[in-house]
Amino acid sequence: MANELPESLSEGAETISPYNDDEKFQLSEVDSFMVLDELCRIDPKKSTGPDKLPAKFVKFSAPFLYEPLTHIINLSMKTGTIPKTMKLAKRVTPLFKNKGSRKICGSYRPISILPIFSKILEKIVNLQLKSYLANNCLISLDQYGFQEGKGTTQALLQFTQKAFNAMHNSETILGIFIDFQKAFDTINHKILFRKMERNFHFSNSALTWFKSYLSDRSQYVSCEEHSSSTLPITCGVPQGSTLGPTLF
Repeated sequence: MANELPESLSEGAETISPYNDDEKFQLSEVDSFMVLDELCRIDPKKSTGPDKLPAKFVKFSAPFLYEPLTHIINLSMKTGTIPKTMKLAKRVTPLFKNKGSRKICGSYRPISILPIFSKILEKIVNLQLKSYLANNCLISLDQYGFQEGKGTTQALLQFTQKAFNAMHNSETILGIFIDFQKAFDTINHKILFRKMERNFHFSNSALTWFKSYLSDRSQYVSCEEHSSSTLPITCGVPQGSTLGPTLF
């Protein structure tokens, strides 16, 4: 959604007339049985996050947790706020990206673990958001990244087909390839919110929720028995989140 024009180029973009209120994206109240289903889908082998709640414990406690958690989720969407404890990320052992020197820190991708209840909240919101985007054809058919049923294979096949067609018609072929380093960290919140409002027609209440979701986030590093102090996250979308790929 956000990874398009730089802010300096998008400032002069024509404002798209907003939809009627009924046609805008709004967060809808969730049914308690949907929350129960998401709790039951938890992988019990998932690592424990900053909330120190083991995934196995939460999964087995689902019959006792789903009703109060449903109340919290609906209250969050109604008020447009997210508890600060749900916005803390725990960073653990970095993974090698399979490129570059192992002696360079930039060759590693840190793994972020989020509070387990925040992941349930994100999944609920992400389902509603992806349904809205699909029903209103707001994502380009040429977008292959982070789309269900699509991947690099389809993108290469499309490019190859267009190249063969151009060669057959004696046309010139030009390809531009751009690689984003630390892509999820490059998202400018101001541009993202403006696109939500103007291009994707988010309601004020939904926009307020996403602003709360991306603001006042923090993270810390954990290694064995030791943990660092927390530091704020001022840009990008949360690593390891469910909503992150959709927002990107």
